[in-house]
Amino acid sequence: MRKFVLILGLITALNANAACDEEGYFDCGTTGEVRWYLSSDKTTLTFSGHGKTADDYYEEANPYYDGVTDFANKRTSAPWGQYNNTVTNIEVKPGVTSVSWVALGFVHVTDVSLPDTLKTIGEGAFNRTYSLLNINFPQSLTTIGEGSFWRTGVSNIIIPDSVTSVEGASFRAPAIETLFVPDSVVSIGKGAFGDLTATVYCPSAELCAEKGSDNIQVYSKDENGVYEVGDMYFSSPENMLSNTTCNNTDGTCAAEAAAYKAQKAQSMAGGTLCATPEDCLKLMDMASIGTNCTTIASCHAYLNRQETNPDGSLSIYKDGQFVGYKNKRIYTIDEANAVAGTTNHVKIRYR
Repeated sequence: MRKFVLILGLITALNANAACDEEGYFDCGTTGEVRWYLSSDKTTLTFSGHGKTADDYYEEANPYYDGVTDFANKRTSAPWGQYNNTVTNIEVKPGVTSVSWVALGFVHVTDVSLPDTLKTIGEGAFNRTYSLLNINFPQSLTTIGEGSFWRTGVSNIIIPDSVTSVEGASFRAPAIETLFVPDSVVSIGKGAFGDLTATVYCPSAELCAEKGSDNIQVYSKDENGVYEVGDMYFSSPENMLSNTTCNNTDGTCAAEAAAYKAQKAQSMAGGTLCATPEDCLKLMDMASIGTNCTTIASCHAYLNRQETNPDGSLSIYKDGQFVGYKNKRIYTIDEANAVAGTTNHVKIRYR
């Protein structure tokens, strides 16, 4: 009787594979409320349907990685786990709302695609995906589950501002260099950032306190809602990762940076916040020449100032704006017109 059962099981498995082959897949099946498919070349694992994958899988020994590190010597007990030696791409189709244990031990995975319907990345979902270097989270995501990115290869992680909960041990991965936690997160589990030697940007120090090792550097937002790293100010992780800092005078976020800097200075001094970007730029201009005035009124004397140039001439500023040169040996017509009304004699060089 036992032989009959074994043979019947083998026939059933062969028939299942045959049915998948007819659809153009090497293997397929059901997990929870959705279906999974393995491409004919066994490199792409796809999940499609509406709802959740099963979450009752677990870690088991991985015979394909004997002799490698203990961390890699694991895989998911899910039916597709036997293919973790060949799968390089994982695609989660629109309609799927939650995934758990879908890629544990798939160390060769280099590409993961997640849909806008996904709400939960569950326990162990992408654990030990060492070759995965980049991942984009959908704005639909609300929960990142326990151990979901333990030992991933991703270096920069931007948690979307739809996420409210990051569970324990979710990002224990030495490969992570920078991790951004949005304002939307209200709960972070124990050891979420354990084993990191990374820089973590967190809305508040209290939220991220004792969630990682002693080797992480945590930066929190200041009272104006921006991160201050040395002389750099930025309000978004995208700006930080692209090296678009807001402390330059001619960059794309100069006015924004000026407002942040001026507002911070005025808040510390108890002054009234500057009302316009232009006024904030003027205050930043004052800060650049070493003044400590915190309102436009208190900076009035500096807004109408003269600065000595290397050639001995003076640059004239009125209301914080450059208007021309003074006491310069040779002027262009435009420069001469700019300083018209002064008592200085100028020599015009015609072009």
